[in-house]
Amino acid sequence: MAIETRQIIGGSVDDLAEGLRPFIERVFAERLPDGPSWVQILAHKDELAGRPTSHHHANDVGLMLRVMTEKLGNLGYPFDGHLSRQATNWASELREVRNKHAHQVEFSLAETYRALDSAELLLREVGADVEAQRVAARKPAVLSALGGGATGRSLPAPPSAPLPSPPIGQLPLPPAVPIASATEPAVSSESDAAAAAPLTRRQQRDRAQPPATATPPVSASSARLSLDAVTELSYAMAHARIVPVQEVRVSYTVADHPVWGSGCARRASEPIRC
Repeated sequence: MAIETRQIIGGSVDDLAEGLRPFIERVFAERLPDGPSWVQILAHKDELAGRPTSHHHANDVGLMLRVMTEKLGNLGYPFDGHLSRQATNWASELREVRNKHAHQVEFSLAETYRALDSAELLLREVGADVEAQRVAARKPAVLSALGGGATGRSLPAPPSAPLPSPPIGQLPLPPAVPIASATEPAVSSESDAAAAAPLTRRQQRDRAQPPATATPPVSASSARLSLDAVTELSYAMAHARIVPVQEVRVSYTVADHPVWGSGCARRASEPIRC
């Protein structure tokens, strides 16, 4: 299904207007409780610059984004201290988006997703969560079209559940390797003569001890691998078509393992955590 990018951008511009206006009015009420409105201040600035002011009104999202990013005479930048630097960058970016939309410029899928992402982040910054959620609801359709339209295939879905662990008893264990004694007599062609020779006390003691193994048998072992992926992709992640893994958890339960248990904090029924 074709994606109407201009319609999506237009709806997000309307959501911006609804979400930003209460925030702007609240900031100016704190700075100028008995002074002119923010629209009057911006109109006065434009009059001094020789710009028309007949279409200035409080619902114009273009004016809202201007007043959030421009210097206003002696007031300076009224939103310093109310917006982070990154939020100011989002507002500046969305000014360009609004201007392109007003001049009937077409948006690519990547530009549309970036505009939605910036609009959602800015709205959440100012506390307009309802409007931010409406903008976020438009992102999955654009993201799906972005993955299929550019490369002919859709983006892989991020994993939402841990991967199943292998059944107990099927996890391969390292083979037992016998450790040869340092004093074990070597095999030679003169074995009869060596066997007839008397043994020293050390050789007798070593021969009486059974050979050691590197890894004694282990019982009741199991392993589990869990993956947590990022479900909310930013523009950069979506543009690169990656699904980043946020966390990988590996647990390996070993019941009474004399070798691994010696260097790990564990109990008989708990996973080993080295």
